[in-house]
Amino acid sequence: MATKKMHKKSQFYLLTAILLSVVVFLLADLPQRTEAGSKEPLYLYQNFISEAPRVINNAIYNSRNMTSDFDDFTSKFIYHAGTKNINLSLFYAVIYGDQMVMSNRMGEGVNVTTSSGEIVLNHNQSVSMARKDSLNVEIGGISYPFAADQNVTSFKLIFRTEDLNSNKEVYIYG
Repeated sequence: MATKKMHKKSQFYLLTAILLSVVVFLLADLPQRTEAGSKEPLYLYQNFISEAPRVINNAIYNSRNMTSDFDDFTSKFIYHAGTKNINLSLFYAVIYGDQMVMSNRMGEGVNVTTSSGEIVLNHNQSVSMARKDSLNVEIGGISYPFAADQNVTSFKLIFRTEDLNSNKEVYIYG
């Protein structure tokens, strides 16, 4: 009788250990979520501005279509931000040689004023044009002025994030 009682006790301990192991495994395997006060939007921004010049330079160096390479990079980056539960929207202008490419991924219309007039870019719209020395980008009533350096390849960026709690952050580059 004492052996049977010991056997049941050891089964109980074994079952408890298995259940605790499963609980620990499930808790440790939860996907990362962005919470209020998280530094994730800043890390995304820093990652974007460190990788973007590499994409541009690689496309130019390898005589590839810089516009499609950078647009593909941007699409993948926006998808990556979505996997972290961050809604990323951005506007960029890449200035190289005697050309300038602008793309709107803001989810709303963007007004761009250059020395030759005003352009309205709708969501997911891109435009290629002759290089301009300055541009003023207006989004939702807020103006973002940018200047282009002479004979230098550069990119200008408006980077906006929003998390699940509607916390918004805007970063400007260039």
